[in-house]
Parts: sequence; structure tokens; C-alpha cells
Amino acid sequence: MKHGYVGTPASSPNNKRDEVATQPNAGYASVPRDSDSPSKKTQQEDKGFAIPDDYIKQVEQKYKRKVQRISGQGLNCYIRSILTGVRNAGWSPRSPQTLDSVINDIAGVLGTEGLRAPDGLIDVGGRDGARVRDLVKQQTGREIGLRIITWDKTNARITAFDQTAGALAITLVHTPGHFDLLA
Repeated sequence: MKHGYVGTPASSPNNKRDEVATQPNAGYASVPRDSDSPSKKTQQEDKGFAIPDDYIKQVEQKYKRKVQRISGQGLNCYIRSILTGVRNAGWSPRSPQTLDSVINDIAGVLGTEGLRAPDGLIDVGGRDGARVRDLVKQQTGREIGLRIITWDKTNARITAFDQTAGALAITLVHTPGHFDLLA
């Protein structure tokens, strides 16, 4: 099976329920590309692998917040989710910029610096993700604390990982190959 690396925190059988990994870049795993993914029927038969159909609803119930759906346009959902979180906290792009133009600027820098995988995905747990967060700080003046919620395939449960510390707390919800914002 081929994998497209998106930098999702890997689960460990030693993780305890609701434990939060605090080491940035610790244990990141690849996620199957859609074309290589097992069929939905196979995933549902393998309860340890499948994300439940009501995963987003479970996240909303557990964290008592709504998931704000984010566009995956241009494979920039990680950038868009973070900037949307900053915007929700009161930041707005400097005129004449728009949120999309700031996203495109950051994506352009990643491309110029060779910090995107060949398939266009961002390694959020490595240099690429760190550079995105640095560019967000340059654009917004905000130091973000980033938490990622994901499905622990090994233990079949929702888990969260603190990726960075910062004054503005932003939580992203990961599904294979995509990020949304926990608003």
C-alpha cells in the first residue's frame, strides 16, 4: 500500500485514554491515499482501523464545541484551518489581502522552499508544519498553541496531541488527508 504523508500523530498501544502527547514531532504516521484505501466495507469490518461514521459528532460531543468544516481547496486545509482559527479570534488580513490571498502566499512560500511532499501534502509534524506556523505568526502577529484531535486506530478512540504551545489556542480535527477547525 502506498502512503501519502500528512503528518498525523501516530497512536501507541501504550497511550492512556485521553492522554495528550506533548512532544512536537513525536510519532507521526502516514495515511493511505484515497486511491489505495481499503473499501469502506473492509474498513468497517476492521473496527480498529475505521473512523466511525459519526466521528465528527463524537468530537463535538466530547469537546462540547462545533467542528467548523474547512475547504480542502489546493490541499491547503491545514493552513486554512489555522488562519480561520486566528480570524475567529479577531484577526483580519491587512487590506487589500483576503484570507485566501494569505493562504496562497503561505502555500507559495512552502512551494518555493520545497516544503511540500510531491503529492502536495504538508508534513504537519515536520519542517513543513513548523514553517506554516512561523509564516502564520509573521502574517498575523499571533503565536498559536496548536492541538490536533485525531482517531486512534489502534485503540479505536478519539485522542488529542499538543503540537505547539502558544498564547492563542487552536484545535484542529484530523480525518485522513484533511483538517477541520474545532470552533
